[in-house]
Amino acid sequence: MEAVEAASRAAADTAQLTPARGRAARMGALGYGHPDAGAVSLALILTAAGETLG
Repeated sequence: MEAVEAASRAAADTAQLTPARGRAARMGALGYGHPDAGAVSLALILTAAGETLG
């Protein structure tokens, strides 16, 4: 599924961003290199839904 692949790539790409909002913003540069938890969660949900629905 294209949506699953796109969500997975986008989640991985968030690791190259420095957090600017939310709780992660307090980490500043320490957050660099770690993917956004919400993006990873969405990718996992889409993966599971895609596998279940076929």
